[in-house]
Formats: sequence, C-alpha cells, structure tokens
Amino acid sequence: MISSEILNSIKSVYPLQGKIVSINDDRVVLDIGYNNGADVGLKLRVLSEGKRNKVGELEIISVDENTADARILSRRGVVREGFTVEELI
Repeated sequence: MISSEILNSIKSVYPLQGKIVSINDDRVVLDIGYNNGADVGLKLRVLSEGKRNKVGELEIISVDENTADARILSRRGVVREGFTVEELI
C-alpha cells in the first residue's frame, strides 16, 4: 500500500522518541504512550546521553495513554534513567 510506504518514509526521518523514566531489573518505564504512537511489540533503541551511542534495545510490552512498559532485549552498555529511546525502523 502506498500509505504504509509514506508512513515508513516519515518514520525514517522522524522516528518516535521518548525517555526512560525508571528501570527495575530488565523492565523500564517510558514517557511515551499510545497518545504518542507507541504500541505493544514496538522495538526501540536506547541511546546514551547526547544520542551518541546505542547502548541497548527494548520492546514495549504494555501501553497506557502517556507511558509504556518495556523489557530490555539487549544491552551494549549501561542503560540509565533519562536516556533517549528511539523507534527502530
């Protein structure tokens, strides 16, 4: 479909972004929810401060209006509160 092609083009330039609000073992809370376009199963990369290095990947497991819970799929470094998350395209 052409509409999905357009959406993917837009997402590649403007991916969904948020921040890690809290961490508990391999679970994190994000400051994005379904009002921002987050959905269960969405995968995100975790970027260190300054968005310089990818330090992990997450998958959203539940979504509320303004927050989402995710599990850490992989770590390449320390994952901390305040780090940016960005949708994997």
